[in-house]
Amino acid sequence: MRREALLVTPLPPLETGLATYAARILAITRDAVDWTVAFTPGSQALPGFRCIPLSEFEPCASDLPAHRVFQLGNSTHCSEVFHALRKWGGGGIFHETNFHHLLRHMADTTGDWAEYRRHIEYDYGMEAERVARVMARPAISREEYDARLRTNPLFKRVASWCSAIACLNTGAGATLLAAGFDKGITILGHPLDPLPGVLPPPPVSPEGEPVVGVAGSFGYGRGWQHAISVVSALRSNHDAVLLAVGAGWPDPGLSWVRVTGRLPEAGFQSMIRTFRIALDLREGSCGETSGSLLELLRASVPTITSDSGAFTGIPSSAVLRVSTRDLPDSAIAAARYLLSKPSIMRELSSHGAKYAAEQSDTSVFKGAFLELLDGSPFSSEGNGGGALSRSLTVPLTILVTLSAVLVPWAGLLLSGEGSPVGLPADPADVVAQGDSDVYDAVWHFWWTERALADSQDPMFCPLVFHPRGASMSMHNIGWLSTAALANPLFAGDPVSALNTALFLGTALVFAAGVLIARQWGAGWDGAFLAGFIAALMPSRAGHLYQHYMLAQLGWGMLSLFFFTDYLKRGRGLTFAGLCAGLATLESFYHVVFVLLGAIAAMILLKHGFTRTRALRALASITLGIALASAWFIPRGGGLVTDTMTWIEAVHWSAEPVSYLMPSPFGLAGAVFSLPLKHTWMPNTFEGNVSFGLSVLLVFAGVCARKRSWALTLIMLSLVVLSLGPLLKVGGTPTPYVLPWMAPARLSLLANARVPARISMLAGVIAAVTAGVAYGSMKPLLRSIVLFLVVFELFIPAFPTVSAAIPEACLQATGPVLDLPAGCMTRITAYYQTRHGQPRLTAFLARGGSNALEDAQLSGLLMGDSSIVTTDALLATSAGTALYHRMLLEPEQRLLYDSLYAPAFPSGSTQDSVWVWHR
Repeated sequence: MRREALLVTPLPPLETGLATYAARILAITRDAVDWTVAFTPGSQALPGFRCIPLSEFEPCASDLPAHRVFQLGNSTHCSEVFHALRKWGGGGIFHETNFHHLLRHMADTTGDWAEYRRHIEYDYGMEAERVARVMARPAISREEYDARLRTNPLFKRVASWCSAIACLNTGAGATLLAAGFDKGITILGHPLDPLPGVLPPPPVSPEGEPVVGVAGSFGYGRGWQHAISVVSALRSNHDAVLLAVGAGWPDPGLSWVRVTGRLPEAGFQSMIRTFRIALDLREGSCGETSGSLLELLRASVPTITSDSGAFTGIPSSAVLRVSTRDLPDSAIAAARYLLSKPSIMRELSSHGAKYAAEQSDTSVFKGAFLELLDGSPFSSEGNGGGALSRSLTVPLTILVTLSAVLVPWAGLLLSGEGSPVGLPADPADVVAQGDSDVYDAVWHFWWTERALADSQDPMFCPLVFHPRGASMSMHNIGWLSTAALANPLFAGDPVSALNTALFLGTALVFAAGVLIARQWGAGWDGAFLAGFIAALMPSRAGHLYQHYMLAQLGWGMLSLFFFTDYLKRGRGLTFAGLCAGLATLESFYHVVFVLLGAIAAMILLKHGFTRTRALRALASITLGIALASAWFIPRGGGLVTDTMTWIEAVHWSAEPVSYLMPSPFGLAGAVFSLPLKHTWMPNTFEGNVSFGLSVLLVFAGVCARKRSWALTLIMLSLVVLSLGPLLKVGGTPTPYVLPWMAPARLSLLANARVPARISMLAGVIAAVTAGVAYGSMKPLLRSIVLFLVVFELFIPAFPTVSAAIPEACLQATGPVLDLPAGCMTRITAYYQTRHGQPRLTAFLARGGSNALEDAQLSGLLMGDSSIVTTDALLATSAGTALYHRMLLEPEQRLLYDSLYAPAFPSGSTQDSVWVWHR
């Protein structure tokens, strides 16, 4: 069956091996393929083929052949071929596995350094800044600059545009496999043209004057100086000469060195047959196959090669291979050995010719090439730039991760569910049954909306601890979320406002994770995976169910994105500070997140930025944090803080084993009935600090495989900080002092009592690392990772706490006294969002005990054992007293029923709430 195919390539008479190779492809496959050839400038159409200048080849999408092949090499004649590959997609013939020379040349000639930078970021990820810095150094010499290009290869992004790849040797194939290309690799070999019918007579060398030769075109990695050194050493015993046959070899001006320049094919073949021995001492291979070496072997010339690149795949019986590390001494010794051993030279000649013949087998080449065509078909409609040419896992990953993040929220919000997302607090942390910080969070949205609607300052609330009121400056309100949703759409519905804020916050974290992962070199599939992990990792999911302001990581992540962008490219300085300020308005814990994240970014960039940029970037985020902090200056009351010590931080810190736990919140947790809390954890929400066991395994694998010591050190540092002032094992503190002891002893930071929350930054770093690594994984591994991560972290449906309110609470009038009085009950704040009356008490994150003492409610407090009479209630300013008896444990309920019975004579044991009205 004949095939229709497009070949995009240089053609003769361009002086590049790719042009010669293209002519061989066409000649060998013409009886099986109807070729259209789009050729680059300087080429000439070949007779017998449909040849069109690439600059004039502008087919509509439907006219593009399904089979498209692009010849890719470091030749400057290939620039247009790279552009066409990216535009149309197809199979690539990689003559090298390092296109850095050409990509750098393209950037230099077009000025499109951003495109060049994208290649570096794609290929090197977090190491991109190091490579960019290395390549930006001024060149000491052409040789030194060439060595830099060779030792920092670029090819992975180009490979991602290809549906299949062919290369010319097994070494190049191994390089592509190691880089994660898995869509089909064909080894074509390097067929040689038939020899001319009659060769001109070669020049005759004087008897005893051995000719040592090099052949092919000159390049800075061809070992020219080593060849000169070899012949110079041989001349101590022989009248040897060095003959360079091919274009571009520099003439050193030595009488015993002869340079022919480029010769016609017959002259080239005749001249190389004068060599007694040949040298090909390449260093820093780009994965190329040497056509000139195969010509030497076909001519039965004993050849000494280096052990660089593809040369290692040539049988040792066909060439004499020497150590590149020991050049030129190793080559000098080899040349002396060969010249003294004619029998060895004859064996090399025979085996070398046999190897060249095998590589030149046109039937094998034709079969391999047709295999390449069959493995690289594209839709006749093109691929819109080759973005889908990588793998089906790209759209699959994007679809799965995006759906896994958004679908549960869509179901919750569209269902009209009137209950707030969250879980009840651990019984040990509350005094009321079923209580939760979620109820106080609902109150945050209610109060902010009410204050702004009434043109009041929301930082001071007169509706709690009535009539004095209380400052909200230290009450952990997420001011950005509550203010953003304080609009008529959510007026009177703070539950929907909270749920919407959690959804928008999750979407922002997901988007920020995608942006950061892309910034560090991830493909789109890996970036979406990173965003998914950041959005639903256990260390964040726990706070979704209790502390909405902590779950709003997105602004801090965006601040780090712009911070890094400014360090790398000088862009986003203002946005870095703005987002840092917005993050501060959500929670002061995000200040720690941003500052530690900025330090981590600078370490990972390895100082690939100027000191001025670093200082400006740090100043920007510091200014943003400082300006936002001004909002927290108390109005209408002092700065209230409870007396805390570093001992608080010991209780709320993480343990090493906590990082090894799988997520209990996702699908896997439900399937395997994983407990939400283990005995050593302080509670469910602060104890789950991991970023997922599957993500941990990927992160550890990346660090081990790439030996990323900086990344490993950063992660270990964050983990150690999250462990608090003292190491805990099994919930019990040990005497081992940890670094967090230093900030914990500072009076201000002593209020940052939960160092375990630093784990969220560690989780974001792990997510980005996994996303960057994802694109280079083989398809099977990529599928396994996607399945495990989604299976572990995906939350099919979000839990909610009860939104029920006793009917008696809705009939409250005047100031309300909730009994037993205290400052630790959250659910009564939720009741206030429905009855709307001032309350004599309230829950405050900080300062509640002081405010309760000032309220002068002695005898009515939780823990008091006095009989409560009507006179005791009349002595307060309450218009309604509500005894929430069903919030108490049964034994407590019996006690307080007996204490409150005189003041609530109509109270019944069947009632959940006893009511007293003034």
